[in-house]
Amino acid sequence: MESSRLETRVDIRPLAEGELEVVERTLARYPGKHRERLEGQRRGESVYLIAWEGDQPVGHLNLRLRGRKLPDRARRLKAAQIEDLRVSSEHRRRGVARKLMQRAATEAAGHGFHTVGLGVDIGNAPARRLYFAEGYEESGTGQFVVSYPYIDEDGFERQAHETCTYLVKSL
Repeated sequence: MESSRLETRVDIRPLAEGELEVVERTLARYPGKHRERLEGQRRGESVYLIAWEGDQPVGHLNLRLRGRKLPDRARRLKAAQIEDLRVSSEHRRRGVARKLMQRAATEAAGHGFHTVGLGVDIGNAPARRLYFAEGYEESGTGQFVVSYPYIDEDGFERQAHETCTYLVKSL
């Protein structure tokens, strides 16, 4: 097995105040997004999980628990919501996303949730395979479209448009 496919040793933990600067510098996102998520975490609305390899952040996942940004789909299903799962390109296919998702499920259960959900682009086969392998199933709520701005790995601002379905997992 080539080294890029080997499992990466990572520590998954909620973002701490003192780590914000290195996360903002290292993990490309729309400007201010990491700070916004740290604020949401402080308010108890979310848990912003960061994957660390040593002292370098290599991925993130936002677990939305409550608040005005929790989608109606999640509210109706009484689910915590996984948002914005992302792993840096050089760390993909090494188990980092799986570890982030597993920690998110543990955090959701620890906050009293019995279900966790997420939206996934219908054309994103690798993500869908991962989610189904982790025990997620179609919720039966149909398709929906999401649009959002983001900064790509080359530093360019882009606009994403995805046709998604909502997947859920019982905890």
